[in-house]
Amino acid sequence: MVLALCGLVVETAAGGAETEWPRLVAPDSGFAISMPGPFERQQKTTDNPSGPIVTTIWLTKDGTSLYLAGVTDYPVDISPQKELSLDRDNFLKAVDAKLVSETPIMLGGNAGLEFTGASANQRYHSRVFVVGTRRSIQIAVRQDLSSLDDQKIARFFQSFQLNPKL
Repeated sequence: MVLALCGLVVETAAGGAETEWPRLVAPDSGFAISMPGPFERQQKTTDNPSGPIVTTIWLTKDGTSLYLAGVTDYPVDISPQKELSLDRDNFLKAVDAKLVSETPIMLGGNAGLEFTGASANQRYHSRVFVVGTRRSIQIAVRQDLSSLDDQKIARFFQSFQLNPKL
């Protein structure tokens, strides 16, 4: 589904001499980020005895690279450190990659974890944050080892904002 049809705001982010990347502003999700192309929105609800767990992700491709921003809302309070570890481990398991490095980070007073994973042919970079007591937000990039572009990864990560002014 195209992002503009999902009730989200799409802006254009200036990229200087670089091509412009559309900016995803998700008012009900509390973040904004620029990605290199139109986004597709997907949502999944998982039943849980405590209530539904709702995950919304936005994806875009740029050649062989994939960019992702996702939000998971939980029906109960979560432990930040436990959630960050679980999100890292679940992500790496889902893409069949091994952990290469990780660094604790903070953004706007929110605990986070930046990590890199690798598989035989791909490299994954991700940042995940626990926001409030019931939400995690994750951004990630997958690139083929044959076409690594650290500048695009940096641009993607640097464009991320929590609680952007609309």
